[in-house]
This record gives sequence, structure tokens and C-alpha cells, in this order.
Amino acid sequence: MKNNNITIKRALAMGTLAAASLCAQEVYFSPQQAEEVRARAKAAVDATIRNQVEVRVKDGLVYRGREDDLYRRAARQLDDRKYEEALVYYNRIIEQKGPRTEGALYWKAYTMAKMGTRDGALAALDELRKNYPQSRWLNDAKALELEIRQRGGRAASPESVEDEELKLLAINGLLSTDPERAIPLLEKQLNSPANSPKLKDRALFVLAQSRNQKAREIIARYAAGGSTNPDQQALAIQYLGSFGKENRDKLMEIYRGSNEPQVKRAVLRGLQMSRDAEYLLQIARSEQNPDLQREAIRFAGFAGGDVGALWNSNLPKETKEAVLEGLMARQNIDKLVEVAKSDSDPQVRRRAIEFLGGVQRERGGTILQQLYTSEQDKKVRASILHSLRGQENVKALIEVARKETDPQLKREAVQMLSSMKNPEATEFLVELLNK
Repeated sequence: MKNNNITIKRALAMGTLAAASLCAQEVYFSPQQAEEVRARAKAAVDATIRNQVEVRVKDGLVYRGREDDLYRRAARQLDDRKYEEALVYYNRIIEQKGPRTEGALYWKAYTMAKMGTRDGALAALDELRKNYPQSRWLNDAKALELEIRQRGGRAASPESVEDEELKLLAINGLLSTDPERAIPLLEKQLNSPANSPKLKDRALFVLAQSRNQKAREIIARYAAGGSTNPDQQALAIQYLGSFGKENRDKLMEIYRGSNEPQVKRAVLRGLQMSRDAEYLLQIARSEQNPDLQREAIRFAGFAGGDVGALWNSNLPKETKEAVLEGLMARQNIDKLVEVAKSDSDPQVRRRAIEFLGGVQRERGGTILQQLYTSEQDKKVRASILHSLRGQENVKALIEVARKETDPQLKREAVQMLSSMKNPEATEFLVELLNK
């Protein structure tokens, strides 16, 4: 059991719940099947950590995540003034030279400036300028460099942070009493090159809370890009999406006009926030980037879109999985059952069965029992058993254990029942012992 717990923790640290779930199920496998389960878990982990970044933080733990996840984690550490931890993440992202490198270089310099490490901060800005001469971060980098040189290497004082927060608190209060005066002040904060991106982010947030038309026009302008950095553009795009479907055409215009995955993902999130399934499905049908296409499919499902119409037996396995997630989000049980019955790939059928395991017990149990009866692949049948175990569906497992003629599957069902603290399961086990 101890080894299983370690494996589960490692899988969770890698960010793959599917792998963790598979590892957890080792408890119910017979010894000869444990190796197969470990292999399946490893395959799930390998699929998930493709193009991911590994970070070893100062306490010795290893964190693996996609670049966007690490970038967000670094931002949280920075917001909490845990500068050393933030720096670990930014350095690792920079080493990978992925889409987030430019932003990571800026925030590395910003973090080091907060720590009073003048030379390191200036070196990071110099690297950004030399390696990315067209970067949209350069305007912010120039302002930061000027601030660092003026400060002469001293760590940022708490007062400077408080000044920023007090300034926005004052404007926020003004926004509720006199928005006509507050909005120009916020716009001024956004347009000032001397203000930090964090102050500008907060200004955008305050603007996004207003229903004033002028405030929304400013958000739309920042969402369109221009001289703003990609982080602020992505933030403005999400705020635009939160206003509802009124900005759907603007969001699609931004999506089609951008070559930056970060910006396109922000548009997808914005469309999902406005529950615009129609436009998300349009993107899912036309997008050539597989990662963006899969994200559009998932979001379309979350928004209530008919992602089942996208199903095609020739889709890549990863895309099929995205469709399955969308089907589960929309609770399209009939399509999940169809896939579980008919797809030619046993792994895809098993994945559909995992989702069906999350369906309400009475209905889901009936569906899974029917699938078990008609399924010929032994591994798929084992997956159905684990889904029944996940539902704690004692009646269905007893039914399988009574009728199953395959010794290994029968033993598996009995092992699962033996781990369940349930009177019906106990009575069945006693029945077996008395035979």
C-alpha cells in the first residue's frame, strides 16, 4: 500500500489525474496485473508531460507542468513576495525557450529588482532586448530599467508597493461614486510607461468591474493588443469574454489576427466564459494547431456545445480524448456509450468508460453492466470493473462476480468487493466461503 501511495503522489505531482487514478486502482488488481497498471500509468504520464517543464524547487520537490501552468505558479509566488521561489520557475521557463520566455525574462528582472539584485535584473533585461528585439515586452522593460538605475540597486521599499495599492484603492472608490472622473484616471495609469505591469493589471481589473461604456471600450482596446504586453492583452481578452456574447465578434477578430498561442488561448477562455459554444465549435473545426483545437473542443463542451458532432473515427487519439472530455462536460451520455461500444481503439473505449464511471450510479451502473456483457476485450472489461468500483456499485460487481467465467476477471471483481465496507458485499463474500 505504501508503494501505491508514493506512486499516486508522484502522478499527482506530474499533473495527471488519469495516471493517479490508474495507480490508485493497483490496490484492487491481482499481483500479476500490477505491472500492467504501472505501465498504463506511465503511458498516461508520458502523454501528459510532453512539452512540459520540470522545476526543482528549493525544498527538493519536483514540479512538472505545462509552461502556462508554471508561469501562473511563478506569478502567484511573486504576488506573495516569495521572490526566490518565483525566480526558480522563471529561470526554468527561460531555459526551455518556449512561448513564455519573453515574459519570463521581464518578470525575472522585475523579481530580481524587488530583491535588490541590480546586476542580475539588468542582465535579464539585456537578454530580453538582444534575443527578442521585436518583443512586446520592451516598453515595460525600458521603464523597469530606468527605475532600477534610478534606485541604484536598492531593494524596492514596502512603501512603493503600498503607494500603488493606495492609488488604486482611491480610484476604485471613486469609480463607485463618480465613474466619469475615475475612468480617465484609470486610463492614465494604463498609459503611463512608468507604471508597473502589476499596477496596470489592477487598473484593468477595476475597469472590468464597471458597466460604463467608456470603461468597456478601454478593455476592448487593450484586448486588441497594440503596444501592451501579451499578459495584459490576455487579461483584457478574458474580461471582454466576461461581459457576455456582445463581444463575440471582437474576440473572433482577435483570434484570427493573432499568431501567439497565449493570446489565442485567452480568446478561447473568453468565449468559454461567455458560453459561446457556437464560435468555439467553429474554431474547433478550422484550427490547424492540434493543442489549440483540443482546447477549443474542451471549452465548447463546457459551454454546452454539441462536440459529439466533431467525432470522427480517424481523429488522433489525443483529439478523441478532448472530445470525450467535452462530451462528459455536456453530459452527452448516449455518445459516450456509442464510443465505448464501437471505437476500434480499446484505449479510447476504456477512456470513454472511465467517464461513464462518473455518471449517476443507478443509470451509470446499468450502462456499464450492459457494456460489460457485450465487450470482448479483456482489458476493456477490466476498465469497466474499475469504473463500477469507483461508483461503489456493489450490486453490479456482485452480478459480475456471479456470472463471470473468466477466472482472472472474476477474482478481480471479488477483490474489489472484499475492499468495500458494505453489508451486501460482506454477505456475498460469506456466501462464497460457504460454497
